[in-house]
Amino acid sequence: MNYTPFLNRFFNQRIYYFLSFLVLGTTMFVSCKTEADFKPYDLKTEYLKDPIGLDVAAPRFTWKIDADSEYRQKEFKILMGQDSAEVAQGTGAVWEHASAEAINLAEFKGKELTPFTEYYWKVVTTDNAGASSSSEVAQFETGMMQTENWQGHWITDTNSIEVKQAPYFRRAITLEKEVSKATAYITAAGLFEFYINGNKIGNHFMDPVYTRFDKRNAYVTFDVSDAVKESSELALGVL
Repeated sequence: MNYTPFLNRFFNQRIYYFLSFLVLGTTMFVSCKTEADFKPYDLKTEYLKDPIGLDVAAPRFTWKIDADSEYRQKEFKILMGQDSAEVAQGTGAVWEHASAEAINLAEFKGKELTPFTEYYWKVVTTDNAGASSSSEVAQFETGMMQTENWQGHWITDTNSIEVKQAPYFRRAITLEKEVSKATAYITAAGLFEFYINGNKIGNHFMDPVYTRFDKRNAYVTFDVSDAVKESSELALGVL
C-alpha cells in the first residue's frame, strides 16, 4: 500500500499550521512590544506642573515621551475637561484637539476659560506604526483672569513710607462650615510673607516679583486647603 500521498498531506498540514503559528505569534509579539514602547509623561501647563492661579487666556500644554531612540510621533490628541474621571476615560467636554504634527506642544484654542476654575487634561500620542499611548491626567487652576474679579481692598498701617519697619497685619476669623478647598490671593505694593495660625504659607521668599509698585502689582496664589482644615479658628497674618 502506498502511504506517500497521505504522509505528504499530513506533513504539509503540519508545516502549514506551524508556519501559521509563527506568523501569528510574531504579529502578536510586535504589537505588544509597540504598545509598551512609549508613554507621554511630565505634562505641564505654561511650563508649570499643575499650576494654580493661572491668568493666561490661551495656555500652552507641553509633554515629554518616554521612548527609545527609534520612536517617532505621528500625531497627538489633547482631551480637556472639568471632570478628571471623564478626561481619564477619554472625554474632553471643554476642548478636544487633534493634530498630525510631531511636536510636543499645543496652545489652547477653545472657549473662554472661567476664572477660579480647575481644569484637567491629558494627551494621547500615536507613533508611525499606528500604536497609541495615553498620559496620566494633569490639571491647572485659573486665577483672577480679569482685574474686575478682585473682591478685596487695599489696607495700610497709615505710616509714612519713610518708616522702615515692616507692618504686620492680622485678622482672626471663625469658620462656620467645613471647608473642602480654600485658595488665597495676595498682592502688595512691596514684598510680603503670609501666615495662618503662625505657620508660614508656601516656600516663596520676597513675594511677589518686583515691579514698579506705583504702576503695576503682581499677585500670588496659595492653596491653603490643608491649613484651614486644621482648625475652625484661624489667625491670618501678613508681614
